[in-house]
Amino acid sequence: MAVSPMQLKVKPSPAPPAPYAGPVVLAMGFRFFFLLAGGWAVIAMGVWLLLLEGFWTSASYLPAVWLHGHEMIFGFLAAAAAGFLLTAVPGWTEQPKLRGWPLAGLALVWLAGRGVMSGVVVDSPMVMALVDLAFLPLLTLAIALPVWRSGAHHQWTFPLLMALLWLGNLLFHLEALERVREMGMMGLYLGVDAMVMVMVAFGGKM
Repeated sequence: MAVSPMQLKVKPSPAPPAPYAGPVVLAMGFRFFFLLAGGWAVIAMGVWLLLLEGFWTSASYLPAVWLHGHEMIFGFLAAAAAGFLLTAVPGWTEQPKLRGWPLAGLALVWLAGRGVMSGVVVDSPMVMALVDLAFLPLLTLAIALPVWRSGAHHQWTFPLLMALLWLGNLLFHLEALERVREMGMMGLYLGVDAMVMVMVAFGGKM
């Protein structure tokens, strides 16, 4: 028995995303976070040289060497990863990108972490740790939502690696706060390993 075209159920095409009319720098994740990452790399290296030569004393609760290692991995590299993943993962999953003021809010959390880790904003080690630890869970959620909505299970690699990066940051802070022993360096190594695995996973998509 023939079926008429009118009886066929056609799946409606998804509605196109609304045109973005906000600031250009907040239109895509890489624009804002790559700018932040590049700027922080220059600032952090300048501060490190001042600390190294004794021209400035940090108000952070971390020794200068530990502060430098932390900010290169969980400051600079985390921002670079955010710019890349907030742009690439929604594209791979065909989901809307984080943009506009939600993107700005996420960037402000990252900036707050840099402020507290410098010791300029607050002088409580616990507050410093909590504020700094807030960014990566939010980033993980921001890239996990497109994966979950699309059902692209093979893309879970990247949210899981960001969770691993956060675990490294947590271990680092726990030793700095004297809650555990001999975990700070492991946290730094774990952070580096997580970022290497991000690059390897990305290379597999090329």
